[in-house]
Amino acid sequence: YRNTLTTITSTLALTINLVFSQVVINEIHYNPSGAQGSDNDYEFMELYNPGTADIDMSGYSFNGNNPVTHVFADGTTLAAGAYLLVCKNASFYQGPPQNAGVDTVTWTSGSLSNGGEDIEIVDAGGNVVDFVDYEDGTNDYGDWGTSHDGGGPSLELIDATSDNSLAASWQSSWVPNGTPGAVS
Repeated sequence: YRNTLTTITSTLALTINLVFSQVVINEIHYNPSGAQGSDNDYEFMELYNPGTADIDMSGYSFNGNNPVTHVFADGTTLAAGAYLLVCKNASFYQGPPQNAGVDTVTWTSGSLSNGGEDIEIVDAGGNVVDFVDYEDGTNDYGDWGTSHDGGGPSLELIDATSDNSLAASWQSSWVPNGTPGAVS
């Protein structure tokens, strides 16, 4: 009886970890303000793992329909509760005083559209891991607003456990230029 109970408990814990360990697109800075600098330097997407287990992102990529291309290198890990910044130019987001201890990577090519687009992350097997279709204004997923479009704020997820495909789950950052690699 004890061995069966231990096996069931272990299986349940593993299942819960797999279900709640996921990569979430948590923040998008797609049109930095002119006061901050060029889109070529300051665009970023923040990925977050709200789960309790590390995620091996080896071979994960942005779907080929995205304007940003990047395949995550073998050995790329997103730790439980950690952030990963995927940037147009990671050198602007590395090291102290900001983002100390936050992993950053420069995406391979492309740029984020200043008017909105689909962003889809797939795993090494091609399975969709996360998807966001943000816009300036309204689309099928709701009203996204426009204050994050070149006005200074980034677009940030209100709660990492909410449905990030819905516009109601997002807001403009309260912090100018967003909160890359930090809790909003």
